[in-house]
Amino acid sequence: MAHKVAYLVKAYNILVCLVINTNQIKVHLMPTRGDKTWETKGAKHIQVFGIEDKRQITNVVSFATNGTILPLQIVFQGTTNWSFPPMNEGKRTCSFFGFHLTYSCNH
Repeated sequence: MAHKVAYLVKAYNILVCLVINTNQIKVHLMPTRGDKTWETKGAKHIQVFGIEDKRQITNVVSFATNGTILPLQIVFQGTTNWSFPPMNEGKRTCSFFGFHLTYSCNH
């Protein structure tokens, strides 16, 4: 694949900054790993919160071959602006760094 891309870049005089690699990963909103707890050691009953929570967001990471990292895209499940998290310090930080927040019905 790398040889094909290199050939096409050279043959068609494509700028290296326009060759982009993209990857996506699903991230649980509520981590449910369950191998760590805050219960007293040796306790008989341990309550686990969020174990059935299946909500996820999709993070899309892209970078150009010249080393430029493109802004992170975060895809929420939904069909309206209500799909986004509320405006808080975290969301303001995302906006400051240029993250692209979007939504999709099937994310």
